[in-house]
Amino acid sequence: MSELLKKSQDNHTASGILIDNGLYSSSVHCSYYRCVQHMLHISTTMLPQVRDDWSQGSHNDLINKVRDLIKIKDPDASLQFTNNIFRLRKMRVQADYHTVLFDAQNCREALRTSDGVVKLFNALLK
Repeated sequence: MSELLKKSQDNHTASGILIDNGLYSSSVHCSYYRCVQHMLHISTTMLPQVRDDWSQGSHNDLINKVRDLIKIKDPDASLQFTNNIFRLRKMRVQADYHTVLFDAQNCREALRTSDGVVKLFNALLK
């Protein structure tokens, strides 16, 4: 297993633990970054021509590259992916930078959304 997939799985586990312990904003952060790390894995294994240093760039380039790859396989799924990843990103920005208060229900929704995104990756991008 690649280190990026391990980090993705660790963030999934952490998100659940954080929800159980009432650390809601941090849980949302982990749910989003679970998907980002999985996309980074995809970009380095399926799109080798794509840069491998995302530390200085926006997630938009990464999201767009992965969306385009999904679109080749299933155009409807690419729309679902786009909606879900941007919903998660919006929640993550609110959790990290704003005074929005999250509760367990919101966090479970974020975790379910990240589960759906990763399930889509696993179904279409093998």
